Amino acid sequence: MDDRHRLTRRSFTMLGTAAFLAPITAAAQPAPGAGDFIGFADFAARCRELSGFDPLPRTLLTRLANRMPEGDRRAVAQRDPIPEPLRKRVLKALYTGVYEPGDGEDGESVRIGYPDALMYAAVDDSINVPTYCGGLPGYWEQKPVLS
Repeated sequence: MDDRHRLTRRSFTMLGTAAFLAPITAAAQPAPGAGDFIGFADFAARCRELSGFDPLPRTLLTRLANRMPEGDRRAVAQRDPIPEPLRKRVLKALYTGVYEPGDGEDGESVRIGYPDALMYAAVDDSINVPTYCGGLPGYWEQKPVLS
């Protein structure tokens, strides 16, 4: 028998793991066309302009765009002045990672991004995102390295 085509325990395990993870990784991917509406580039550019951050995390922009009503997305993407309540809502969503519906919108506040929120990007040189480990377990017990 040819050894090249023999099914070993290792290859069986690898195939089983791949088959198990395939639906999970497919579900984690954005839906086709999600965040790719006409004018998404203008929406992203305007959000960069409003926030002062370049680049902005694509996942944060995509989730924000998908949660907003189409009229609000268009208002942000156009070069016209953005109404103050919408501007504040967009900036709050980008900085906190939570989208809060505006007047006339149904629904509750929705978390659109936690580690990607800009409030962490502003201080990323000194503060880790809460709940994310800053080092190996027990690293806080070691004396700091003096400069």
